[in-house]
This record gives sequence, C-alpha cells and structure tokens, in this order.
Amino acid sequence: AAEALLLVSVAKSNCVLISEGFKFRHHPMHLKTKELIEAGTVGKIMTVRSTFCTGTAHRTRSPESNWRYNKAKGGGSIFDLGCYCIHHARFVFDSEPSSVFAIQQLGIEVDDAMFITLGFPGARVAQICVGFNFAITQQYAEICGTEGMLRLDRVWNNEDRPVAIKLQTGSGEETIAFPPVYQFANQLEHLCECLASGAQHRIRPENSISQMKVIDAIFESIATGNVVKLTGL
Repeated sequence: AAEALLLVSVAKSNCVLISEGFKFRHHPMHLKTKELIEAGTVGKIMTVRSTFCTGTAHRTRSPESNWRYNKAKGGGSIFDLGCYCIHHARFVFDSEPSSVFAIQQLGIEVDDAMFITLGFPGARVAQICVGFNFAITQQYAEICGTEGMLRLDRVWNNEDRPVAIKLQTGSGEETIAFPPVYQFANQLEHLCECLASGAQHRIRPENSISQMKVIDAIFESIATGNVVKLTGL
C-alpha cells in the first residue's frame, strides 16, 4: 500500500492522470450490473461470491517458466487473479471491508491458490476463490440481495465473446445478453474521454490505495492465521 500511495502522490503532484487497469469495470455487463443494484432490483446486497481459477493443474508451474509463479517478479494468484475479485466486491458493495480472513495453498514460491472472506459493514460478506491449480478454468460472480440474485459468467476474461447476466427475482428469471466487446478498447476509450473532458475516471487513484491495503491485510491473515481488522480505508 505504501508504494501505491507514493505513486498516486507523485502523479497528482505532476498533474498526471493515473488509474488502475481493471478492464472489466468498463464492460457493459458490469455497468448494467451496477445500474441494476443501484435501482434496487435485487434489494440490499448481502453476499458476493466470485471465482477466478485457471486450469493449469497439469502444467509446469515453476518460477523459471512464468512470472506468475515467481515471487521476485510479483507472482502469485492473489496479484494475478484475486485482485479482480477483491476490487469487484468493493465495487459491488460500494464500501470497504472491515475484516479479512484468508487461507492459501502454497506453491514453490508463491500462493498457487487463495480462499478469502471479506467482511463488510452490516454483516455483508464476499467469498472469493482464486488459483492456478484447478483442472478447469472457472470465472463467475454471484451477487445475492434480499430480493434476488445476479449471476455473471465469463466475468473477467471474455474478449470477443458474448456474455450475459442472469437475473433472478420473485417475479421470475431474466437473461440480459451482451454482444462481444474488447474490454481493453473500452478501457482505453474511457481513459481518452477523461483526458479530453477532464471528467473523473471510474477508478479513482484513492481506490487503488485502499485495494492494496486489503491485499496487505490478506497476506497478514495468512501469516498469522487470524482475522485481520481493517480501519480507516
């Protein structure tokens, strides 16, 4: 978190626009999901369940073969995959977690998999599963509210593929379909719009500082085996 704080401070001092590159935040599926939540379509959000697991169980996972498995190069499932789910939970709840508990499956140098529980104010919970050591790739999110549920498949990596939101409420089930898009292009278009108009970027620099504080707390939980309390995010 200290490095993120320094980077944001330097950018602001030099009037540079800086933002974390979470491409999914610019996908129409996620923009629509947020719209449905804010409209109260599924009631008060109580639980978010998400996963980002890659099917590499039968491949070589050595520090020499890929940066993802190399500690010195910033590898590990939490930095490569879990960051998406953590940011997503904070985005959906529109608040910061107050507690963190995590368990890891350790590889040669880095976490091969991570299982995380984030406690949010109001007894709301995010449950996250990420990892490299799964036989089948999985990436979905379920957002459960007091009046219904939203399920998003292919939620993170879906370049040039159609996706859909499955909306379930007491009135029945509805599928909201989205045609293929290239998320990196959406991300770049939003950045250019902000540079041209001076509008606020969807992902503010302060958001990324809080994101890193949560990740720091996850590693603290792993090291101590305890629930870590978060304050002042």
